[in-house]
Amino acid sequence: MEDSAQRQNATCIRLPNAVTIRNIEAVHTDILGGLTTADQIEIDCTDLAEADLSLVQLLVAAHKSAARRGTPFALIHPTSNALGDILKRAGLLPSAQDNLTEGDLFWLKGTQDNE
Repeated sequence: MEDSAQRQNATCIRLPNAVTIRNIEAVHTDILGGLTTADQIEIDCTDLAEADLSLVQLLVAAHKSAARRGTPFALIHPTSNALGDILKRAGLLPSAQDNLTEGDLFWLKGTQDNE
């Protein structure tokens, strides 16, 4: 897992090249740390080249946990790499841009605040 940068009580967690069931625990630890200490969390997906559904499950759970705490939780470049591919295969990305749900916007919009 690469470094997490702290800025003004915001945490940016840069995902490694591969996030799969084999190393999801390290990513979970980093995100959990951010959830307990930061006022804002960004997950940088820029370097992600390999992912499986364990990452999607972790991001959904972390997003919901952040929302319960009132902590903004956002993705940087969420659909431009392996995460976008796994979201498409799992049917989590809509085929049309109309009638988007809040869940769709989380994956598509990237950086956004929670309600």
